[in-house]
Amino acid sequence: MREKKLVLATDYVLDVVEKTGVKHVFGVTGGAISNQIDAFSRNNKVKFIAVQHEQAAAMAAEGYARINGYGVAMATSGPGGSNMITGISGCWFDSIPTLFITGQVSTFDLKTNGVRQRGFQEIGMSDLMKPITKFSKLITDPKDLAKSLETAIKISKSDRFGPVHLDLPMDVQMSKIEEEKINLKIDRKKIKINLTDTLGLIKNAKRPVLILGNGVKLAGAVNEFKKLADKLNWPILPSWAYAEFQHKNRIELFGVYGSRGANFVVQNADLILAIGTRLDTRMTGSNPKQFAREAKKIIVDIDKNELEKKVVIPDVALNIDAKDFLSEINKNKIECGIEKDWLKKCLRWKDEYPLVTKEAIKDNVINPYNFCRILSEEAAEGDIITADTGANLAWLMQCWKFKKNQNLFSSFGNSPMGYSLPAAIGASFAANKRVICTTGDGGIQMNIQELQTIVNYDLPIKIFVFSNKGYGMIRQFQDLYMGGRHEATCEGVPDFAKVAEAYGIQSIRVEKKTQLRKAIKKALASPKAFLVDVLVEPSSIIEPRAIFGKPIEEQSPYLPEKDTLDHLLVKRWKP
Repeated sequence: MREKKLVLATDYVLDVVEKTGVKHVFGVTGGAISNQIDAFSRNNKVKFIAVQHEQAAAMAAEGYARINGYGVAMATSGPGGSNMITGISGCWFDSIPTLFITGQVSTFDLKTNGVRQRGFQEIGMSDLMKPITKFSKLITDPKDLAKSLETAIKISKSDRFGPVHLDLPMDVQMSKIEEEKINLKIDRKKIKINLTDTLGLIKNAKRPVLILGNGVKLAGAVNEFKKLADKLNWPILPSWAYAEFQHKNRIELFGVYGSRGANFVVQNADLILAIGTRLDTRMTGSNPKQFAREAKKIIVDIDKNELEKKVVIPDVALNIDAKDFLSEINKNKIECGIEKDWLKKCLRWKDEYPLVTKEAIKDNVINPYNFCRILSEEAAEGDIITADTGANLAWLMQCWKFKKNQNLFSSFGNSPMGYSLPAAIGASFAANKRVICTTGDGGIQMNIQELQTIVNYDLPIKIFVFSNKGYGMIRQFQDLYMGGRHEATCEGVPDFAKVAEAYGIQSIRVEKKTQLRKAIKKALASPKAFLVDVLVEPSSIIEPRAIFGKPIEEQSPYLPEKDTLDHLLVKRWKP
């Protein structure tokens, strides 16, 4: 019998990583991970990308995975691994398949008997990771590495996707192991479903709506969804996580910060078919009982827990992969008694309430809405846009007009400040496309050190900063609920154009609206990285938006009473 070949454990790890389709691994070096990182010097298929902070490494891996399909990041023990937690949490909430590897003190230095720490920079990393990963394991026996690595990767790409983690002690990294034949193929079992109730509700619907989330894209079911959409000919409402979905029946985004037209559509529906979206409270409003209150709800989700969380209560709950559901329902002849003018009415609402008004475009100051609209107009087909959080995310999502094959994403579930810059770095390595990074003046300072990573690897990322002198969304919250006391939200920001210049990145500071389009054009046309610091009017607010306690069809600033009542086909909500 032929003996198995012995290989260094660190080399074996990279061979398996390469089989996932990953060509770039993000991380920061350190003593406990240095042996694993040294393996990149012997591997010409996978490159180590040295970022400046471990949080950024995790976020870059997440951005890479959104484009490439899988992402990997590495960090050393102790603070190295704990610094990745925010980025890993984003992968957990947004179902992004990723592998995180941390170094650990040697097995003979691992703590025992309840002591807090024995080895230098020792933290029980697996215990920290378990709540935010699908699988986390400390490898103490080199013989367990191959099987654990294969298992982790398979788990991350099975059922509801998500992050996984392996903790590798230094002596395990330095060991030799038997080379195993790795099989990363996922054996998916198709679940049989009974569509009787679903088809029955569809048949009786008069004002139905299709809602789709990122689960449709993650399942590789976009074509199947479009087939169903064409067959049904219903109005379509995408979630923020799949905002770029295009169809002739697409209405705008709905929810607390959604468009008025889209909110009238969903609130007046008598049937909702939601596929691959968790319908969080940013979509439903603060009181889910107010949401689509006269509609029957069919919810399709691969995560059983989402169907049982008792927030939006489904009339029909289908615990199944989106692709399997869509493939099955598309086999059926579907009858629906939809009202003759329902779709026309929905499209009319969409046109009646544009988020970017003529007044905003003509405003003398730099209004964030006209900034976003001009950037949207100048962006090209196929561009990748990374968004940060807070007011700048809301402004962008509210008024971006998508072009063919554009991809706009953020860390929607965790929504950490500082996400978009490292995510743009990951996306830039993953795709040979232009990457546009939008961020706030507060958010960029959370990961501003990554401008050096952009310079080190000559990444042609275009960065647009909303400079509104602090945390705009929180200031608006303080004005609404805290008597206008702006505690900790007006602490001052630097001149980001000068900061970019210090890093060696071309930049422009835009102080007047007349300069805006020219500056955007110049940045987008540059073959190199470019930062545009846009001085947005500090008093700019997000509107429309639903105030806490109000249903999403009654957004501030409020419409005239007659207009609200004229647009309601259901009973008005009464507390």
